[in-house]
Amino acid sequence: MKIKSSLFIIRILSYLIDIVISFVLSLFLSKLLLGIHNIIETKIQMNNLEHNDDITDYSLFYSIVGLLFFYFIYYPLTEWKQNKIGKKIFNLKTISLKTNSVISLKQSYIKSLFLFTPIFLSFIVVLISVKIKYSDIQSEMSGTNMEIGFVFLIYLLFVCSFFTFFNKKSQTIHDRISNTIVIKISV
Repeated sequence: MKIKSSLFIIRILSYLIDIVISFVLSLFLSKLLLGIHNIIETKIQMNNLEHNDDITDYSLFYSIVGLLFFYFIYYPLTEWKQNKIGKKIFNLKTISLKTNSVISLKQSYIKSLFLFTPIFLSFIVVLISVKIKYSDIQSEMSGTNMEIGFVFLIYLLFVCSFFTFFNKKSQTIHDRISNTIVIKISV
């Protein structure tokens, strides 16, 4: 079987679709958790149960929980089961170079680890810096933290993708490390 690697631009479009869907799911999960937390907090206050008056804003915490859900559960499992909507739209499939068949769960986690670590770190840095900027503790560091977060994003978008132009199989860094390739499926 001859393997034809997918076009780079199609992979980017597919990836953007999957990122938007994943972001919406992560946002929904974080808002759901925050809503449940607020309901419990209100019930505690209504029942005059012992409660610490030091009210903490949990939106940052639940935003990180939503990102972790995406990072450790949604993306690796949909990649492993070949159920990513963006890839389905463009008839793309990720296969193992060892077996020329569906990737293993381990390969899926390795791929997501090297793909999303820069994104995850950048979002945490940006979330924390936005939180610092708009809290009572305004800091000059918040601008610097945002810049660091955007540097991670630039790393992801340009450096990782840049490697696709230097190999015949159009593999990114995370593809090479996980020993996978994204191919176009003939319909």
